[in-house]
Amino acid sequence: MTPTRIVSLLPTFARPWLALSAIKQWLDQTHPLRDRHLVVGCDDDDPAAFNLARLRNAILYDHSQEAANHVHVLKLAGTLSLPEKYNRMAGYAFTFPCPNADLVTVWEDDDLYLPAHLDRIASCWNRRNRPQHWWGHPRLVWSDYTGHIEAEPAAGRFHAALAMTPSMLDLVDWWPVTKQPDFDQQLLGRLAKTKQSAGQYDLRQSGSKVSAAPTFAHPTYVFLWHTGSTHGQHTMDAGLEWQAAAKARLLQELAVRPWDLVIQLQQRASSLRNRMTFNGETPQGPLVELTQAGIAAARIQGYGAIPRVG
Repeated sequence: MTPTRIVSLLPTFARPWLALSAIKQWLDQTHPLRDRHLVVGCDDDDPAAFNLARLRNAILYDHSQEAANHVHVLKLAGTLSLPEKYNRMAGYAFTFPCPNADLVTVWEDDDLYLPAHLDRIASCWNRRNRPQHWWGHPRLVWSDYTGHIEAEPAAGRFHAALAMTPSMLDLVDWWPVTKQPDFDQQLLGRLAKTKQSAGQYDLRQSGSKVSAAPTFAHPTYVFLWHTGSTHGQHTMDAGLEWQAAAKARLLQELAVRPWDLVIQLQQRASSLRNRMTFNGETPQGPLVELTQAGIAAARIQGYGAIPRVG
């Protein structure tokens, strides 16, 4: 089968404990590593910004040289809006690490992507004969809005699970340049107006009869409402108390404990992923409580740190 080359875009700001978890989720995807790249866009005025050499060392320690070569950090100005960050990341990805990308996907730092997420997207595009102008979102997503993990219709809402071809992105003139928080809805509206091939990439379960009502496989994307975090972007988040506290805590920890980054799934994400992926069960019951103690520099103490080199 012809390879499907995928670029994923991960914006983040002042919350490395979530961004590291998102990077780990991306590294653990079942889609072939050689056919994908991750671009991490981080504000350069963020004291928690990733040093590329340190991040590469952490990935090498936990994964491989090939994995480290497929994760790229792009330093961005804190004055950029979140959609502008997406445009910069996409432009960088198409110019340098993956100029021949077939698909581009959103990869939010505060949500959960199960290991088959990118494979599910690639399969949907491939079974539509790889159209040039294509975009897709899930038919169903997991959501913890009620306090429990429940499946609900995506209905075009979940920007964080969006995928599209680069030519489709060109057709809608990329992400709308705005500082409004509904930029994702604006983008989805532009996509819908093109009337091009929209895909819903939750496939039939194996063995589902074509003649019967379709039985869809479990979603591979989880929208996490209860993380205590907002968008990974400077201008939308400015002034929020959790952000100031997180930055102060991080600087204090780094001053007394100069450890390198450790690629680690955030505790809550790890628990939810295990329940949904390995147990084969529909998640029910109360969620694992999230605490702000997940800040990377503080967490390292419990996981075995890599001493900083240089």
